[in-house]
Amino acid sequence: MAAPIEVVAQYPALTGLDTEPPGHVETRPAAIDRIKRTEPRLQEYKKMLEIAEAGTGISDERTPLIANMLLSDGASIFQGLLRYKGHQKFVNDNWMEAYLKLLRRENGSLEKTF
Repeated sequence: MAAPIEVVAQYPALTGLDTEPPGHVETRPAAIDRIKRTEPRLQEYKKMLEIAEAGTGISDERTPLIANMLLSDGASIFQGLLRYKGHQKFVNDNWMEAYLKLLRRENGSLEKTF
């Protein structure tokens, strides 16, 4: 099955490698602590993926590496869609706000768009 690279460029599910929505500023102390503990693991996973991709022997500069796409806007949008299906209001609200921020950044202001 073919899929955009942003669909593939996801941290593995149910591993504690959760990232925050783009532009989200966390204020809860427990969540801030979790984010700080997770950051080195995210970097370790990215490095592991870079090593695996380098081992494939594919050196086509036109094809972006999955490791470099992990935190891209497109990958984040897809991640949000996966999280949105959990039906947790605060999670959905955070991702909806992130989508609005991305839209504003891309289109200037929402007032101009809607």
